[in-house]
Amino acid sequence: MTDPLQSYRQLIEILNSTQSPSSDIRWQDVDWDRLIQVADQEGLGPRLYQSLSESGLIKQLPEGSRAAFKRRVLLNTMLNEKIKLQAIEIVAVLNELDIEPIIIKGGLHLFESEPGALGTRVMGDLDIIISAPQMDLAVERPGKIGFEPDEAEE
Repeated sequence: MTDPLQSYRQLIEILNSTQSPSSDIRWQDVDWDRLIQVADQEGLGPRLYQSLSESGLIKQLPEGSRAAFKRRVLLNTMLNEKIKLQAIEIVAVLNELDIEPIIIKGGLHLFESEPGALGTRVMGDLDIIISAPQMDLAVERPGKIGFEPDEAEE
């Protein structure tokens, strides 16, 4: 019986390695499809792809799995490029109102990542901080161009 945590251990081994993973894991015996599935479930698929590429382990994946994995990472890169353009648009609209927003969390990755690494982080939203007195004005204006705030409970 396969250890249900095996894919998680392998994922951690790869992501924690700065170079080629050097553990006793027999990489030729890895269930790559399961490992990719676990990484995707945890929002780490693109980061896993980057680590596998940097370590040379990407060659261990069956060609079909490797090609499908690469396509998903490219799609994530395209999505992040779109989110980055939207962030620029939102900041420009807010700046027109003399509001200086602060982009935080994953949004920073959009502007600070190395070239070619834009797609290594899975993003679902863009977090922006603005001062409380400017909240009503900030929500009203971007709403007119199609952006809506998350109505999360406080």
